[in-house]
Amino acid sequence: MHKKKNIQGFLYILPSLVLILIFSVIPILMNVYFSFTKYNVIQAPEWNGLANYKRLIEDHYVVDSLKNTLVYTAVTVPLQTIGALALAAVIANFFRNKFGDFVKGSLFVPTIASGILIGTLWFLFLAHRGVVNEILNLFHIPSVT
Repeated sequence: MHKKKNIQGFLYILPSLVLILIFSVIPILMNVYFSFTKYNVIQAPEWNGLANYKRLIEDHYVVDSLKNTLVYTAVTVPLQTIGALALAAVIANFFRNKFGDFVKGSLFVPTIASGILIGTLWFLFLAHRGVVNEILNLFHIPSVT
């Protein structure tokens, strides 16, 4: 019975896995392959090995862009992290009153709002008289809830 449940669970996620494979994994693998070829959509790909990557490294615009990205990331990520932790410490230490509770709550609401919205939508879709069950009932299929 345990093996049957495993197979059943796999079958439930199989459509998602197929879609991820078709729209994510296969295009990524194709991009990797085409990055080693000379390809212009009209003609068949011609293998040229690492020549594209050599050209990429020799292009000063690409090198400058990578340097700028690394510098930007090295500066902004630590500053944002330190700033967020400092702000959290200030709010936790200095706002220990009713106003502080309001500030903490108003800062936390955007964090949980998306989860509440998604939960509410799924509840509406799957409720006894929800959209999914009504569509299933049109085809005389038993409700999912």
